Amino acid sequence: GLTLSEFLSLEEIRKKIVIEDPRTSTVGFSFLRWTQNECKSTEMLEKMWKEFFPKLITVSPSWSGAYGMFLKGEADWVLSYTTSRAYHLENDKNDQYEVLYLKGGHVLQVEGAGVVKHSKKAQLITRFLEILVGKEVQIHIPTTQWMYPVLKGTPLPKSYNSIVRPKPLKLTSLFTESNRKELIEHWTQWVTHSP
Repeated sequence: GLTLSEFLSLEEIRKKIVIEDPRTSTVGFSFLRWTQNECKSTEMLEKMWKEFFPKLITVSPSWSGAYGMFLKGEADWVLSYTTSRAYHLENDKNDQYEVLYLKGGHVLQVEGAGVVKHSKKAQLITRFLEILVGKEVQIHIPTTQWMYPVLKGTPLPKSYNSIVRPKPLKLTSLFTESNRKELIEHWTQWVTHSP
């Protein structure tokens, strides 16, 4: 694995990257939080983004937009999920896509489902959630949602054997809505004032 600065200093990294906008994408925001975790101060974070932003082709509003550009050959690198490789192996029988693993681990994205406190259908929704986390549904998660199942012991398809599982970073503690807004405001200033 490389550090982010080692990756950005590679000669071939020149205006060839597409990422998702942290204001509109959970993938983009997770990456912004990851960079915040990697930098020891706001000054270091600002410097990193000011160096990184000029290397981007664009910042896409969504994962599908960014990944679509990558698949069309409009970008050489895309911010995506480690399981994207398994998708291509399984569906396209295509082994050309690799995953860049960065030192220090990757952000763990967990999708959730729950019952709204005052729901009039709480029993029905609870039953649905029980089915959702049951073996009959979880066995299909790796090849329909392209994510790891929540149910431990669920068999994974062979394509998942080619994915290195980086150390998961959980960046949720002590981060409030005001922290999020402040980070987004800073990011917007840094990227709009980049050369």
